[in-house]
Amino acid sequence: MKLNNMRLASRLAMGFGVVLVLLAAIVLIAGMSLGRTAESTRNMMAVPLQKERLVSEWYMLTLVGVKRYTAIAKSTDASLADYFANDVKISTARGNEIIKALDGLPKSDEEKKVVDRLIEARKVYTGTRDRIGAAKKAGNADEAIRILEQEFRPQADTFLGNMVDYLKFQQKTLDEMAKEVDAATTSAQWRIGLIGALALVVGAVFAWVLTRSVTVPLIRAQQMVQAVASGDLTRSVKAEGRDEIAQMMTQLDAMRVSLQTAISTVRDSSENIQNACQEVSAGNQDLSQRTEQTAGNVQQAASAMEQLNGTVGQTAQSSREANQLATNAVEVATRGGQVVAEVVSRMQGIHGSSRKIADIIGVIDGIAFQTNILALNAAVEAARAGEQGRGFAVVATEVRNLAGRSAAAAKEIKSLIEASVEQVEAGTTLVNRAGDTMNEVVTAIQRVTGIVGEISVASAEQADGVSQVSGAVTQMDAATQQNAAMVEEIAAAASSLRGQAQSLVDAVRVFRL
Repeated sequence: MKLNNMRLASRLAMGFGVVLVLLAAIVLIAGMSLGRTAESTRNMMAVPLQKERLVSEWYMLTLVGVKRYTAIAKSTDASLADYFANDVKISTARGNEIIKALDGLPKSDEEKKVVDRLIEARKVYTGTRDRIGAAKKAGNADEAIRILEQEFRPQADTFLGNMVDYLKFQQKTLDEMAKEVDAATTSAQWRIGLIGALALVVGAVFAWVLTRSVTVPLIRAQQMVQAVASGDLTRSVKAEGRDEIAQMMTQLDAMRVSLQTAISTVRDSSENIQNACQEVSAGNQDLSQRTEQTAGNVQQAASAMEQLNGTVGQTAQSSREANQLATNAVEVATRGGQVVAEVVSRMQGIHGSSRKIADIIGVIDGIAFQTNILALNAAVEAARAGEQGRGFAVVATEVRNLAGRSAAAAKEIKSLIEASVEQVEAGTTLVNRAGDTMNEVVTAIQRVTGIVGEISVASAEQADGVSQVSGAVTQMDAATQQNAAMVEEIAAAASSLRGQAQSLVDAVRVFRL
């Protein structure tokens, strides 16, 4: 089972659990070792040490008894034995209690042999001691001293020596038990040390493994975060396991991919914005130049429209005057027709009226001449009006032709009138022809009057239209000036946006995708 598949809490619980188990094992082993040591100490205190104390007490009682009977044997006072009799009784009773207590304690075979020798030596010792007391009571002091010197002291030394041997045996036993306690303590210490070392090693291994299972992924995550912080978005991190760190590393890598996608999009968008800004800036420069040119052209057009407006106004005024003249010409032509009718009806008075007719023809000739001049002026104004005055030029040309024809007819009529005196009959025919011609002149003049009226109306409409166009051109000029100012502002904004886009491109260029 991989540690990376375990949750951090489970790993920590397992690691601390192992350490706690090892610690519990150390405590258990230490407790058991201390228990065995305590038991060994209790055993040592319960039997061997108790035996040593009993024998030591017995040794002191015996040593005092030897000194007491030595004093009794060597003393000349017969009452001294009676004086020590109670002490001897008490010492003897205590010795019997000690022997009884020693018999009740467990002993090894070797110890039993030592005890048997000690009891046998005591019997010999007490028998000789009683003989000294009996000899002293009998008043046989020399015998008492002899027994003391020859028998009691060697036997007492043997008895005390057996006690010393028994004490040494007990001390040897205590030393062996102390060695066993020391060995058990040393063994317990070794076991505790080994378990402690094992716990230390296992704990260190678990700590190392647990630490690496946490720090290694964290180091890789830190390296990836440092790479991202330095602008390198190409370094990915592979998550192993299903623990919290693996989930965090997976989320970090997903964040890196998302950031890489976002930075790539931002970089592409920044470059596109930069290119678009360059194109907009170049287009704005061209537009600014064209707008300036357009503004100049519009200003020129405005000036031309003002001049055209004045010219059209003059043309309209001339058209109104021509219309008035044409109306007058119609009236004159009508009267001429009436005169011709009277000439036809009054052929008899043609001679008398010839001069008047000549005068009338002169008037007609003047009218034709004026009409010719007006037609010429109308043609000139039509030429100035350009395309819009083309129709008016055609009419003016026709009027001029008619005026020429009228002038020619007037001259011809004048010649005929001059010859009318001589050619009355021919005059009648000519008058008839003149009547027809006058009818045509009236019709033509009426047509000219209608055309001139139309020209007058058209000129007025053109004047109004030119005024409107002039106003529109003026507004266009103002709008063009505003557009030029806006184009300059847009150019400045585009330049600023291009700088910002360049800064953005430089900012995202530090990231490696």
